[in-house]
Order: sequence, then structure tokens, then C-alpha cells
Amino acid sequence: MKKLIPLSTMLQVTCAIIQHANKILICQRSASMKLPLKWEFPGGKIEAEESKEDCLRREIKEELNIDITIHKALTVIEHHYAEFSLQLYPFVCSLHSGEVDTLEHAQAIWVDAAELKNYDWAEADLPIVDEYLNGQQDNNKHMVHSFLMVGQSNMAGRGFLNQAPLLFDERIKMLRNGCWQTMWEPINCDRPTSGISLASSFAAAWLEKNPDREIGLIPCADGGSSLDDWRTDGPLFKNAIFQAKLAMENSSLDGILWHQGENDSLMGRSKQYAEKLKNIVDAFRNALEAADIPFISGGLGDFLPLGRYGQYFPESREVNEALLGFTENSDNCYFVSASKLNSNPDGLHFDAPSLRKFGLRYFQAFHRQTNILGVLDNEEETVQRLEQRPLTAAEKKTVLEIRYASGLLSQYEYEKQSQHLER
Repeated sequence: MKKLIPLSTMLQVTCAIIQHANKILICQRSASMKLPLKWEFPGGKIEAEESKEDCLRREIKEELNIDITIHKALTVIEHHYAEFSLQLYPFVCSLHSGEVDTLEHAQAIWVDAAELKNYDWAEADLPIVDEYLNGQQDNNKHMVHSFLMVGQSNMAGRGFLNQAPLLFDERIKMLRNGCWQTMWEPINCDRPTSGISLASSFAAAWLEKNPDREIGLIPCADGGSSLDDWRTDGPLFKNAIFQAKLAMENSSLDGILWHQGENDSLMGRSKQYAEKLKNIVDAFRNALEAADIPFISGGLGDFLPLGRYGQYFPESREVNEALLGFTENSDNCYFVSASKLNSNPDGLHFDAPSLRKFGLRYFQAFHRQTNILGVLDNEEETVQRLEQRPLTAAEKKTVLEIRYASGLLSQYEYEKQSQHLER
């Protein structure tokens, strides 16, 4: 028969699964501690009249000199070692501020969740590892993976809606009023001229690699905006952070998509472009507590100096060189060439077919974690495959309802097509 140990004689201990930039912090006990050199989640003993959460914050500060945000509790663990017994209260947390300073442990390291099983754990922590990993699998399967759209009009999208087939998938979401809605173009309605964006084909390509997931787009681009308009104390930056944090309440922010530079292609502004962009990228990462989040930026169109407004873009080539140079000197930042992409009649904005291709290039930069310096193999065929994906029965019904509600179908046609779908 299992010997019952009174709760009053057990150590009451907390521990933290600290997440940051898709990594988990784990600590190795020092040789002088009980269970020497075993790995554990950091934490410590609860003091009299101290809440579990207060204990955890205090212990993490004392042991690692960092501050944490506590998100949720996991299952309480009761474990009996040969020399002592403990009640262990685990919490999922995130790094709020500070740099890890190993004050008590032999070492503290950031590891991928998939690597957790590779370490020699203290026995009481093993059930926590299992529960966390099982929960991660469920979260990854059901959580939206989101991407922030920032920059000016060519990120917002000015592709004519009648120049590209419908790209519709219920697994692609867009943020509206703080909630996820099924994507419908235009996504980024910053101006009456908003249209097709590169983000829709980016999302469709992402789904081909992640068919059991959902992707969310956070539209925050603003036509005509300069780098100075994106200054970190300005309304565009503040709004983007606000929208991204709203999305992060029920999504995993996986990347930032940037296209901007037309408004900085004159009057010598290109000379400061790389430095200003670095400050903005650093500020995004700091404000979103995502130090390693991928940042994908696209080049300006080769057509800019030749179009109707070409006089305003004498430094477009220099901006492209600054964008490429910035990515080559920055971690997790990637450049996407706009080579051989075409414009609308205005000679300023990419046309819809080109934006479909541009989105593919953005995705490949994100997926491969490398610069994309030219045309991809089979771009035309890939775009056609994405646009010709057969819609599910539910998607066909949704498209029909949207067209009817938008006045594109008469009631007679709507009812006729609805009956056909139901057969």
C-alpha cells in the first residue's frame, strides 16, 4: 500500500515554463544542490502567506534576474524522492523583461520545445514536460499563425480586383475589429483604391506547407507613408503594435511582412534608409517581445522611374540596395526582389498578377529563411494552382452569400445557385 504523506510535511514549490521567441528556458541544478546537475524548470519554495504567483515571480527574479508574465497553471505534481516529498505548481509563462543571469544554477539555456526530452530531468519535472508538449501539439494544431502587414500602398495592395481570379480559403483569416474573419480581398482597406495584396498569395502558399493549420493576416499598411511616418512614437507604429497584440491574444505571431520605400526615394532620403529601418525593426521586436521574429521586406518595382510619377522616385534603386544591405547585416531579416514584376497603368503600384507572384516570393523568403533575389521557378504554375484550388461545399456557400449580399447576384440567381449547391 502506498504510504500517505501529510500535505503539511511536503515542500510547496512553484516552477515556470518560460517561453520567449519560440524557445523554452531550462536550468541545470548546480553540483551543490539536491539532485545535482539534473535539469529543471526554474522556481522555488513558497514562503508563508505568499501566493504561488508571487512566489514564482520572486524566485525567478532571485535566480535569473528576469521578470516574467504568468499565463496559465498546469496540473499540480505530487512527487516523492527518497529524502523529501514535494507539491509542485507549474505555470506557463513568458519573458517580460531582462537578460538571463545564472545566479544559482550551473547553467540556464534556451531550447526548442522539441528538444526538451533530450535532457536528464529531475523526476518531478518529467510529467510537466509531457503535459506541456502535449498542450503545444494541441495549440499548434488549432492556433492561428499570424503575420503583421506593414508599410505603404504596395503592401496594402492596389491590384485591380477584376484582374486576378478569386483566392478564397476559409483557413485564411484577417483581423477586423480585433476578431478573426475569413479573408476576403481587399484585406488592407486603407484607401478607397485598396485591392489585391501580396499577402493573400503569401497566405495560400503558407497553407500548402501547413494544410492542417490556419493563418491570420493583420493589416496595418498605410498608403503613401514614409519611414518618418513609421517612427516609433507615431500613430502608424502604435496602431500596428496595438493590432498585433490583439491578434497575439489568440494567435502565434510568426512574422512581419514589410513593403515600403517609394516615399523615401528622393531628396537624399535613401542614404538614411537602412539606419531608420533598423530602428523600426528593433522597435517592433522589442514592443512585441519577439526578438527573433522573421522580418520580410520587398524591393521596389523596376518600373518606378519610368512611370507617370517617375520624377518622384530618382533613388528607388538606392532604396533597394539599402533594403538588401540591411537584410544582409541583420538576423532573421530577408529581402525579396521585385524583378520582372509589372505595374498598374499608374506605373506606381504592382498589378494584381504581379502581386500574386510577389506573395509567393515573400513566402519562400520566410520558408527558406533566405533572400529571394529573382524570379522563382514555376511562378505562373504555382499561382494558377493556388487560384484554382477547388472550394469546399462550405466555401462555395460562403462565396455565394457574399456575392448576393454585395448585390452581385439577384435573389433569383442566388436561390437557383443555392439549390444547385444543395444537390
